[in-house]
Amino acid sequence: MNTFLLVVLVFSISIAAEELSRKELLSLLNVNASRSVDESRNEEQLSPDSFTDMLMDAKFIKVPEDTPILKLKKTNFLMATKVRESFDARREWPKCWSIGWIRQQSQCGSCWAVAAASMASDRMCINAPYYPMMLSSEDLLSCCGSYCGNGCSGGWPDKALNWWATNGLVTGTDYSDHQGCRPYTVPTCSWHNGVYSFPYNGAYRACPETFSVPQCYQQCQNGYFRNYTQDKYYGQPAYHVRPDVSAIQAEILEHGPVVATFTVYEDFNNFYKRESIYQHRSGGCKRPGGCGHVVKIIGWGVENQIPYWLCANSWGTQWGDGGFFRIRRGTNECGIETNVVAAMPRK
Repeated sequence: MNTFLLVVLVFSISIAAEELSRKELLSLLNVNASRSVDESRNEEQLSPDSFTDMLMDAKFIKVPEDTPILKLKKTNFLMATKVRESFDARREWPKCWSIGWIRQQSQCGSCWAVAAASMASDRMCINAPYYPMMLSSEDLLSCCGSYCGNGCSGGWPDKALNWWATNGLVTGTDYSDHQGCRPYTVPTCSWHNGVYSFPYNGAYRACPETFSVPQCYQQCQNGYFRNYTQDKYYGQPAYHVRPDVSAIQAEILEHGPVVATFTVYEDFNNFYKRESIYQHRSGGCKRPGGCGHVVKIIGWGVENQIPYWLCANSWGTQWGDGGFFRIRRGTNECGIETNVVAAMPRK
């Protein structure tokens, strides 16, 4: 099947795919992506305390010891010693719009699944087979079970990527878009008449502190054009990127965004309202079990002589800089350079 026709069907664009040219299709996809992001900006608002409900247990921060560490090849080493001062994967691979698509995990510590599925989507486009698509975080969250961790209480992103390698992932967008085989079904919460709630059967229901993990339905939503098995895409085993700035940069330059875990403190939630680059200054962790989080690193830069990592969060576009944030680079801020993992698509 033609690569671009596949993208059309994945997102259920109601135009005969066979009649679309490459240029027309890319235009449609860009409009669809822009519409989704712009609409979500108006709908998503974080409760002042809700960000702690989107974190995970601290035990999931550390990469398991059995995860192989990627060793830099000679070409990678040369690349690492001559990296650019700034880099943004969105500009480097503009056709891969999944890189800049901010997902919304809602009141569930599913950041490990969301970030892993997001990175896998990016790399499916950047590397062979070069398909722009959205792989389903719902499929990971609901089906990986205890192998990956503990659902809405957290999980290991490297094991999520290994699940992608052995079991595959189907397509699926966010809750608000509801496209693909298995879109995200955890509702997005927002303020409605003074209550932090979500739409339910024509009314609104108050959001719980944490939603339950969705059931593992091994079937696509009604009306989708393929069955669950046909819609699977696979990766290769996960690896641990050496905890070194140059190694992380070389990996992003050659293969695309990576996944990183770190500890979140109280001052992280609203830091962007007072400074542009996050550095932990005050506050601790009040969440029982710890305050771990997983994000996607898509680039780096320097501002006012402060080096930073450019990251994509999964708290919607109302948070941070349209869903993105910058965190100090080179000092292992909150452990973000220690536990970086990645995986490649299966060719």
